Amino acid sequence: ARTYAIKRMAYREDNYFHVYSDHRDQVYHGILNNANLATKAIEQTRGEVMFYQDQPIDAVFYSTSGGITEDYASVWGDTSRPYLTVKMDFVDEDLSKNSPYFQWQIGFTAKEIERNLLKWINLNPLSAEDENYYEDRPVELTIISRTEGKRVSQISIKSGENEIILNGMKIRQFFTRGSGKILPSTLFTISVVQDEFIFSGRGFGHGVGMSQYSAIRLSEKSYNYKQILGFYYPKTQLIKLY
Repeated sequence: ARTYAIKRMAYREDNYFHVYSDHRDQVYHGILNNANLATKAIEQTRGEVMFYQDQPIDAVFYSTSGGITEDYASVWGDTSRPYLTVKMDFVDEDLSKNSPYFQWQIGFTAKEIERNLLKWINLNPLSAEDENYYEDRPVELTIISRTEGKRVSQISIKSGENEIILNGMKIRQFFTRGSGKILPSTLFTISVVQDEFIFSGRGFGHGVGMSQYSAIRLSEKSYNYKQILGFYYPKTQLIKLY
């Protein structure tokens, strides 16, 4: 988290602030939610920052890998980072298996998908009274390509004459339920059961860098923090800046 913040200070050096307190950077709920264990870790590692060559790294992390990490460029379309590549998240077992999102299933009806499609292309979804509109308009979902880490990188969504092709994070944003929760990850397959599309997936988050549930499991296996960071950010080194 310290390395991440320092990197954002460089990216946004001309801004009034450097780090968002939500999903755009690191979710932070304020000082009243501080945990004693986190405070102890901060003190014991004070000033330590991860470097690759002579620069702080992009120390991205997320909740749950689902068994495999992802390459940086596959998610953000930038040049790859030698320390953020695809690898099996496994040491004698799937390290993220204790996460509630290690495996998941979510169903979407054709009607839900069509309504989302109409919203996405800025057409007003028909009112609830116009249910007949949906009866003869088949919905098609086609996975076009996957990343090296087996995540869906491009998908076609078609309903009647309307079709969109989405990439990466937009896939997760499109498949949002009424509660506002986006799709946990793009590591999924799709099956059709009657009028429902079943997404069977693994993991939560973008998949690049450190899986937090997996890091907990490594600590339970007696890995120390340097070993855990080395596992998820290979080829990097810790340098004490202050």
